[in-house]
Amino acid sequence: MISSPKISVLMPAFNAARYLLNAVESILNQTFADFELIIINDGSVDDTEKIILSLKDPRIVYIKNEKNSGLIISLNKGIEIARGEFIARMDADDISLPERFKVQLSLLTTSGADVVCSPVNFINANDNEAGIWELDRKTLSEKSIKQLLPFDNCIAHPSVLIKAALLKKYKYNADQKGSEDWDLWLRLVRDKYRIVKTPMVLLNYRSHGDSVTQTDNRQEAIEYKILKVRQKFIMNSLKMFRLNLTVFNCVYANLRTRARIFKLYYLPVLLSFFKRLITINPFKAIGQYMNLKNEIGKTEPGILLVFPYSHVGGAERVHADITHALKDRKPLVIFAGIHKDTPYIKNFLYSGATVCNVGLALNYFITARSTKKLIEQKLKQNTAIKILGCNAFYFYELVEKFSETHEVSELIHDYTFNKNDESAIKNAYLLRKLKYRIFISNRALHQAALLYDYLGFPRSAKTHFKWIVNCTSVPSQIRKKQSNEKLSVVFIGRNSVEKRPHLVFKIIERIRKQTNEIQFSFVGDFENKVLDDVKFYGVVYDKEKMDEIFNGHQVLLLTSVSEGFPMVIMEAMAHGLVPVSTPVGDIPLHVTNDRGVMLDNASEEAVVESACKVLLNLLREKDKLQLMGMNSYLYAKESFSVERFRADYLKLF
Repeated sequence: MISSPKISVLMPAFNAARYLLNAVESILNQTFADFELIIINDGSVDDTEKIILSLKDPRIVYIKNEKNSGLIISLNKGIEIARGEFIARMDADDISLPERFKVQLSLLTTSGADVVCSPVNFINANDNEAGIWELDRKTLSEKSIKQLLPFDNCIAHPSVLIKAALLKKYKYNADQKGSEDWDLWLRLVRDKYRIVKTPMVLLNYRSHGDSVTQTDNRQEAIEYKILKVRQKFIMNSLKMFRLNLTVFNCVYANLRTRARIFKLYYLPVLLSFFKRLITINPFKAIGQYMNLKNEIGKTEPGILLVFPYSHVGGAERVHADITHALKDRKPLVIFAGIHKDTPYIKNFLYSGATVCNVGLALNYFITARSTKKLIEQKLKQNTAIKILGCNAFYFYELVEKFSETHEVSELIHDYTFNKNDESAIKNAYLLRKLKYRIFISNRALHQAALLYDYLGFPRSAKTHFKWIVNCTSVPSQIRKKQSNEKLSVVFIGRNSVEKRPHLVFKIIERIRKQTNEIQFSFVGDFENKVLDDVKFYGVVYDKEKMDEIFNGHQVLLLTSVSEGFPMVIMEAMAHGLVPVSTPVGDIPLHVTNDRGVMLDNASEEAVVESACKVLLNLLREKDKLQLMGMNSYLYAKESFSVERFRADYLKLF
């Protein structure tokens, strides 16, 4: 008679070929060897079965579902046939450390507990460390586990070792798909069973885009999912007349979650609704809708361009250039943000595009649904229409609705990877479906690549990354500045925290204490300050006026804390200005020592100090300034060609 093993390991596997072998080997290599490994192939259509059948270890028990039945059915099937005194859980993409069973079995025996689990380390698809689960690390004691479970799950399912008789009695609840493990822990704690956790990490938990947890968490907002799990547990407990502190804590936790849902989801909507009700002119919103209806009926676009605004700015100049580059594709341009019409909109109309400002119509409750319906009906009528957009909420609505049926691409001006940015991580799974992700900054492209690596996306996922440097028109020649002129410095940009114009005012103040031979000017939304020999041009829409401003200056000063690759750098270099800038974004790739100067960006004081030093040196070395200006011009002429820009976009669209 064959004796029963001490432990039965349950490992469901569905299309798990990529990670399965490493997961299985991590079990077979355990220092405690008295176990059976039950692998349930849940209707896989990849090489999962081939890998399982290639394994010759007698401890492996192979079960095959003819069709995909789901995790809960597979687990309960494995529980039924398990012969061990204890049951260990294991996923087909995780890695158990060699001492796992030995340590867990020892703790289970000595503590008298019913379940033992372990802290985990996250790894990504490439086996690189991807952080820790903070709730997991904060709940190492039995008491802390019991206290937190009604509020949140703090136990990694594949790290668990449990008494087999107990699991055969309780099994997994088929009504708690995606949270079957948390529901099980709640039922066990409610019924006075003990759960303990080892102090050391015994499992590497893989987090990647195709994992069950990641998939389930994308399908439903986390807050709503948590609410439903607790509600089902509460109702089942009421039916069984099992009411105790665990159940009451779940009731209390649900009240808190409902309050949080109202605060996070409903309150902002209500506040936004009333704000728009008060601030949006209904006649203008209806007028935008009627204009869209008229224009969309007359055009058969090859591409839909969705941008936030039509006002003047570096991003808007890029958008206008893209519209012009794609003029042969009969673009329909939608401005989806709330803003005032400005003269800059004519730069989009030059291309012959159909241009509609629908920001008010999209955000007013009477016209919002009808406006979206007009646009989306046009897309449904013609799946050949391509979509390109950026920085507009409505564009990302279109991504969700049409990425499966249309070629949808995104334009990215700037991005910085932050592993704590939950929004960017969530959106990465959606945006992976895009045809192209077009970056105007090489730095932003590499930052997005870091995000993909962190999430464990395969290398092939990055093939839709494209880097297209912006363009600008370059004059046939530049005006030569006279060496006896004052040094003329211009700051061009928004009056914003990102651009840090307050540093320029500090630079002016410090320079004025040493010389009056440097003249400063501002272009942007600045109030006219009373400063000697400082000129404020305000916001400039007219290209000829901007050309005149560029021709009247020698140095462009930028003090930004972050950038992609700003249009103003390109335009200034095209007019022979010498950029003096903080080394942010792609600026250092284009502004080298022979055609510009990078400032010390260690602190705001360092920016001010180094800018003063650089400007005073340029004042003294006029011949060097002239040479740098010519180098700047020649580089722009070679690198920022309109023809190259248009060709790059026409290749994609």
